[in-house]
Amino acid sequence: MDREKNYRSFYKNTDFIIFDNRNWNHRLVNRKRKYILEVNKNRRLPKTGILFVDVLDKIEFRKGSKVLDVGTGDTGILAVHCWACGADEVTGIDISAVSIKEARINARRNRMNMYFYCKSIFKYKPKKKFDLIISNPPLMPVKKYNSSHDDGGKDGKKLINELIPFSAKYLKKKGILLFSLFDFLGTDCSYNNQASIFDLLKDFGFKARIIKKQRRFVSSTSYTYKNKRWIESVYPNFKFKKIKNGYCHYFYLVKAVKV
Repeated sequence: MDREKNYRSFYKNTDFIIFDNRNWNHRLVNRKRKYILEVNKNRRLPKTGILFVDVLDKIEFRKGSKVLDVGTGDTGILAVHCWACGADEVTGIDISAVSIKEARINARRNRMNMYFYCKSIFKYKPKKKFDLIISNPPLMPVKKYNSSHDDGGKDGKKLINELIPFSAKYLKKKGILLFSLFDFLGTDCSYNNQASIFDLLKDFGFKARIIKKQRRFVSSTSYTYKNKRWIESVYPNFKFKKIKNGYCHYFYLVKAVKV
């Protein structure tokens, strides 16, 4: 039997209800936008992706608007939510064939005619431009690659460094790039001798600002803690804040407008 409860992300209530079936899948239902997401028991429930939902709810999707979701993930939550908000054409790409398969299933379940491709941003060459590009990419700096869901290369910015010039090329004028960042990567200031993310965005013709901040707890068993020493070696001017039972830092959502 399914058990129903409010779905919480970062200790806060959301617009989602979760139905938990012990024998099969989780089912998330967005009460506001009226769609359903099935999440396989062996896959992750969306967490940071939920933070995008409130922001996407405030975007005006005009007639003919086109959206690209880079790294669409296991549920396709951002792509599905954009369609539910009124986007006319939504495309999702991911390097994981399993993620693309499950995102397609969720789109069909909600009778949404979307496009999903198993491609990396390094190989995807669209023949159109977009009004919105969204991405919740892997951001963890790692000494050794382990996970396509988490690992962002040696400095955590492997995909970000490709996403920004890609978006400059394939966004329409006044188009929006909406993406996530960890604070230690150097969002509006640098923690090593490299340029900040905002400096890079400016170089490619974007005007950017942080529109959402969420504190992340770093416990001794977390993946962030496992890579903490490496992060501090790559970003020597960044310091994790010490709190009771661990450390913390911030997760950001950045909105960059092509000017």
